[in-house]
Amino acid sequence: MATSRRPRSVRHDPTLAALWDSYSLSLRAENKSPRTIQTYGESVRLFITHLEAAGHPGTAKAVTRADVEGFVADLLGKWKPATAANRYRALGSFFAWAVTDGELARSPMSGTKPPAVEVAPVDALTEADLKTLDGACAGTSFEARRDTAIIRLLFDCGLRRAEISGLALEDIDLKLGEVTVLGKGRRIRRISMGVKTTRAVDRYLRVRRTHEWASTTECAWLGLKGILTENGIRQMLERRATQAGLGHLNLHRLRHTWAHHMKLSGMPDSDLQNQGGWSSPAMLARYGASATGERARKAHRRYSLGDKV
Repeated sequence: MATSRRPRSVRHDPTLAALWDSYSLSLRAENKSPRTIQTYGESVRLFITHLEAAGHPGTAKAVTRADVEGFVADLLGKWKPATAANRYRALGSFFAWAVTDGELARSPMSGTKPPAVEVAPVDALTEADLKTLDGACAGTSFEARRDTAIIRLLFDCGLRRAEISGLALEDIDLKLGEVTVLGKGRRIRRISMGVKTTRAVDRYLRVRRTHEWASTTECAWLGLKGILTENGIRQMLERRATQAGLGHLNLHRLRHTWAHHMKLSGMPDSDLQNQGGWSSPAMLARYGASATGERARKAHRRYSLGDKV
């Protein structure tokens, strides 16, 4: 008589690559932005590559705290601390999901700490700098009017790189003087434009109608070969900054400049957080910190006790 045997349990230990496929599906189900998913994916793939170089099997349950710390140390040897910290946080989210979904009993990152990041102050451009940059785009040509509109939106509205490049025609309301953007976390917000910026955008949109690609796309910004990409906007800004004698200039610095001048003008933090699209006051503080000293010195001149005595 044959005896039945209890089936053997197979040790379930999926590869990190397989888990990433499931995690990316989860992120898409949560309606995370493509940029967020790309950032998380790059971090996980870098970690897998690091493990492979060390002869690691690449399975989830085989990952130890030492593996994570070795990865962070490797990142710090190649990248800035801020970049390593971003990779660390993305990897932490991945392993937290693995625990929540029952793939791991405990995250190998438990007890680890992100690399310390020293916040380097970002110099805000002065009003004179901005006028010079604006002047470098002077002219009535298509490129002159396009570049003026983009640059003014950047320093007048504090738009992020993806927000400015993602603008569509329907996102621009000239009558209200507003633009609608899709920010981080897929949060939609409306931002006011100044009168001069609204006029610059209007001038560009009028000349845009004459572009050969005008009727083929709703994307706001056009170049010689079609849609002007994020990289195209970056290159344009670098070129205009060089013409203005400002040296290297990126979009991030213009966002810092916007936040600095808004705080200097007295905009309440709650309004600045809303217009800047920050999810927490902590992020606002990071941007405002770049020029805290200048604001404090100006405040001291207003309230100087020595001038009262």
